[in-house]
Parts: sequence; structure tokens; C-alpha cells
Amino acid sequence: MAVNLLVPPLIARLIGGVDLIKLDGNTVGEVMDSLNRSFPDLKEHLYDLEGNLKSFYKIYVNGNDILFNQQMETKVREGDEVFILTPVAGGSE
Repeated sequence: MAVNLLVPPLIARLIGGVDLIKLDGNTVGEVMDSLNRSFPDLKEHLYDLEGNLKSFYKIYVNGNDILFNQQMETKVREGDEVFILTPVAGGSE
């Protein structure tokens, strides 16, 4: 089953500017595994040494934060939109 992964600019620049990827999976974890198989170099940017998603990345399915669902076990369906929110820092005084 294919879901749409909306790729934010920070990640898109790491994978050749692609901003939408169709990936297979029944859960968010499976979709992320599919992403890692498609773009193996991306894994070091998204995951810590223990294999967990770095805490400053947030994942949403159809606009809902997976932390308030079943996290990586959150179910996805054909055509769902998965979005990785990247960290933002900086600014001025």
C-alpha cells in the first residue's frame, strides 16, 4: 500500500530535491523503513546510534502527530500523507 511522504526542504536537499515520495507500508515504522531502503544515506540524519528517530524530528499522518497515536506503530492507509517536521533554529535578537 502506497502512502505519500511529503519531504520538507531540509531533507529534500539530501535526496536530490525530491519533495514527494510514494512509499509502501502499513505503519509509520514500515514507511520509514521503506524510506531508509530507498535513500540509505538519509538514515544517519534521521536516526540516533540506537536506531531511534532523533527526538527533534516529528512525524505527522494526515496532520496528526504520531506521538498522540501509536507512534511508529501508527497505522497508515493507501493515499495517507506522512510528513516529517524538521527542526528549526536560529533567529535574531
